[in-house]
Amino acid sequence: MNPEEDLIELIGHKLKFITDPCTLLTLASIDPLQTVNDPDWKATLQHFGIAELQINAELPKTAEILIFKLPKQSIAVSLALLPELMSIPGWANCQAVLNQRVYLFDDQVYQSASELEKLEILAEVIYPKFFAFGHDGKAWLKLSL
Repeated sequence: MNPEEDLIELIGHKLKFITDPCTLLTLASIDPLQTVNDPDWKATLQHFGIAELQINAELPKTAEILIFKLPKQSIAVSLALLPELMSIPGWANCQAVLNQRVYLFDDQVYQSASELEKLEILAEVIYPKFFAFGHDGKAWLKLSL
């Protein structure tokens, strides 16, 4: 095994001991409201045993984590769309918003990351008490609302 494979295995091992599953919603677009439809993203989420919530006309109240990941866009572009994001129906009642678990992703950074880095990025966001790899501010940004 190479060092990257060792670290991927270590992350997977740590995840076995986290028994607190969460609900996640990843938005790729506001108008129209759409979730991320990227096979690579879905494959990375599978490492965490998380299935994404689907969306209809408004944000589901049960979403514990909300990730805004515009395809091929930076955090700066997402920040510029923050007023539109906050006007999505269901925003005020969404558990992720109420619990300050809303994140902006830099898809340019994420897409150019290795498999290991993608796992690290998601691990930091989904389980911040257990993982810290230094991707905050580069690959993702937590919103303080």
